[in-house]
Amino acid sequence: MTTAAIEKNNAAIQQPQQTQVSSVTPPVDVYENENDLVFIADMPGVPKGGLDVQIENMELTMVGKVNDAFEYRRSFKLPNTIDVDKVNASLKSGVLNITFKKAEAAKPKKIKVKLAK
Repeated sequence: MTTAAIEKNNAAIQQPQQTQVSSVTPPVDVYENENDLVFIADMPGVPKGGLDVQIENMELTMVGKVNDAFEYRRSFKLPNTIDVDKVNASLKSGVLNITFKKAEAAKPKKIKVKLAK
């Protein structure tokens, strides 16, 4: 092996290998009822410590890292009708469940109608 080839080989060994992360968009079911807005995301293989859920500027971002080379990533713009301070999130068997409570102003109101005489 020539000196130039040895130097090139040593330089390649000293350069850290950068791992490219593959991001996959997970399937997410979104539904609402009278009181809640619910997101259910399938993220198989994500440990609890590999999960990052954030809300910034009314945008929900979910990131689930399976390992250094693979992650799930999805974002949603949230409506102003939810209360971002009243949220519950859980992860069970690779299924992420996020439930937002609707703001009181957004909930339907019943109007009592009196019978006119």
